[in-house]
Amino acid sequence: MSAAATSLDHLLEVGKAALSKIDALGAIDPATCHVCYHFFCPADEENDRWGEAAECVQLSKPIFDAMPFDVEIDGIGGSAGVEAWESVYPTNTWLNDRLPRMLEVASAAKMTFLGWSFEPKKGPIVSAGVNIMNASSPEGCATIDGIIEFLKAKKN
Repeated sequence: MSAAATSLDHLLEVGKAALSKIDALGAIDPATCHVCYHFFCPADEENDRWGEAAECVQLSKPIFDAMPFDVEIDGIGGSAGVEAWESVYPTNTWLNDRLPRMLEVASAAKMTFLGWSFEPKKGPIVSAGVNIMNASSPEGCATIDGIIEFLKAKKN
């Protein structure tokens, strides 16, 4: 990923486009809204560990813990990096506050901030700068099913 792809200006641009898509969804209960921040850890000998032992997880956890808002991190580690979750309905004010903070976290934890996604408990996912692969999207579900089938075939 190029430096331009993770610049604040670029992230704000794709973020504003995502906010327009979110607003077009109509009324969504704010209590069911989540934003996932996506970070990539470049693989090398120092951070190829997975889980809580991964360097990027260890470096980012105290930074997230010190945020003035609640963020839960999912420390996957390895090249999968870190996902951080916030229960929030994103707005322009939120966007302008959070994105600079996430770039700072990425820099301090030797990661790349890829972007964020709006993932309400019920409703479509709206992505801002990242491709989402999870069971909530048709593409993600198909990809996950393919991975499961591949692993089952590999076992046999």
